[in-house]
Amino acid sequence: MSEYKRKNMLLSIIVVFVVVVSVVMYYQAEHGENKNAITAMEAKAIADNVSLNWSKDATLVYVHGTRESQDNGKYMAWGFTYAMSANSNISLGIHVFSNGSTYEEIRTRYSFQYAIYNWTIDSDKAHSIAMKNESIKAFLDKYPDAEVDSFSLSSSGNSSHPVWKIEWVDWGFLDDPHWAHIKIDATTGEVLYAEVNIGSAMTASTIYTLCILSIMLPIIVIIIVSVVYIIRKRKAKERSYAERKNGKEIRERDSEKNEKE
Repeated sequence: MSEYKRKNMLLSIIVVFVVVVSVVMYYQAEHGENKNAITAMEAKAIADNVSLNWSKDATLVYVHGTRESQDNGKYMAWGFTYAMSANSNISLGIHVFSNGSTYEEIRTRYSFQYAIYNWTIDSDKAHSIAMKNESIKAFLDKYPDAEVDSFSLSSSGNSSHPVWKIEWVDWGFLDDPHWAHIKIDATTGEVLYAEVNIGSAMTASTIYTLCILSIMLPIIVIIIVSVVYIIRKRKAKERSYAERKNGKEIRERDSEKNEKE
């Protein structure tokens, strides 16, 4: 093997290796646990320390997942809202990222929110409970591409128990979006409410099929008409040629006959 061929082979092996490693790393980054997404309680431990530096009376009133869901109740970041006091319209927003870093901002409380107490069900456990609910299972079976659109914890004030609320949305295909949401007691794990919007009887795959057919059918008709036209034109041309040939032969025979006479 020549030196040139050996260099090309080595270069090809390196390129293939780099591509394979890149694909594996990308897959792990998108689907693997190496993203180190965290649960709400894991993030809360950090947020609580930050809030105490702001006010010793800081009270947690709202929690929501942000920055990429793992679709298992874990997020790359969680947002926490702390109130300075029940009567204050000032709150502290804290974002806790999976690497432990935080971002804080002072903001106005646009609506009164009750304090969150007696919270024992973590976000991953709440997600697991939701996935066992028959209504949610039916929705996700029909719309497997549905995404978690909202994952939050709050207290309505009607109970001493805070409530997890999880919402899914499927944006549909040539139809309206479909949604589902569930409320779970964050202390007992009881499903308080579940509602889904299944939509029409036509599934996304059916609509997609009809769409493809609506596009392909005119094309098929045009192709058939074109083929028929070409075939008929060719046959007409062949008949015309045969007629001209027969006419020429008749004229030649008549000419020979006249010459003999």
